[in-house]
Amino acid sequence: MLPVFAAVLMLLPLMWPRDTPDQSLTSSGILYMFGLWIICVFVAFVLSFLLRSEPNEKDEHQGKTP
Repeated sequence: MLPVFAAVLMLLPLMWPRDTPDQSLTSSGILYMFGLWIICVFVAFVLSFLLRSEPNEKDEHQGKTP
């Protein structure tokens, strides 16, 4: 879900208003893209720790034979 959300957010600079048709928003667009990239990396890092499954004691004992 995070890659889809990030892809939608990366399309936002294309919809920013311009005064003239040939005006580009390069500097602010690049800053936005790198900022978004850093935020996505941080969110993915946090989600990887939150979604990591830790083995329960019950799971550890099921593999052993008495």
